[in-house]
Amino acid sequence: MDVKKAREYLNVTQHELAESCGVTLRTIQNWESGKPIPKNKVKLLQTLIESNNKQPMNVYMPSIVDQEKENLYNTLKTQQELAAKMIDELSQFRQMIQKKDEHIEKLLAIITNKENKA
Repeated sequence: MDVKKAREYLNVTQHELAESCGVTLRTIQNWESGKPIPKNKVKLLQTLIESNNKQPMNVYMPSIVDQEKENLYNTLKTQQELAAKMIDELSQFRQMIQKKDEHIEKLLAIITNKENKA
């Protein structure tokens, strides 16, 4: 649960939320910074949110969703970089083959000229 998002949704201060949950201000600050929240306190926060009578909100795991989005973006970026590198390497390989073909043609021309002179 994203405690900060829940607190902002409830429109209360950290101190007010601490009093409502029966914990210290520091505990709320710790939860907002990502420290684990005991299950009984999660249920209490759920009850506070539900009793607020506002539109429902998603305060669960937004950081995980955000992390997954970032991971997906990074994966796509990496794949694009790899694809660009492969295209560049294939282009270089093609140029190398063309040069070798040119050398082979020159050698064949030399061999043909020698055989015709003999």
